[in-house]
Amino acid sequence: MSTINLSPALNQDLSTKSIDLLNTTIIFKDNLGNPINFSGYSHAYLQIYSQADQSVLLTYSSTGSTYKIDVSQWNIGVFIISCNSIPLSAGEYLYNLYVNTPTKQQSVMYGKLILVF
Repeated sequence: MSTINLSPALNQDLSTKSIDLLNTTIIFKDNLGNPINFSGYSHAYLQIYSQADQSVLLTYSSTGSTYKIDVSQWNIGVFIISCNSIPLSAGEYLYNLYVNTPTKQQSVMYGKLILVF
């Protein structure tokens, strides 16, 4: 489990194996160590982009079934990101984890996603 201080969006590079089962829990806390409550938002998304042209290659969402973000505990800052494998070749990509409502969008974490075999 990762504990991350959010102020306002965290730039954090991630590395994983593209063929592995992905089941990652991320906990967002403020600078005092208190969980950040995201329950005022409607949805959560994690988008993976090409570095070359920044086109969206893959989207995880709180409404997804294959590429899922479990937000059942987002009132205490917990996001669980999961899928059976990431269907992208080894390499470096960009990602952005954000939450939204019908009227606003808030990035909470972004950076490079490094996939290895």
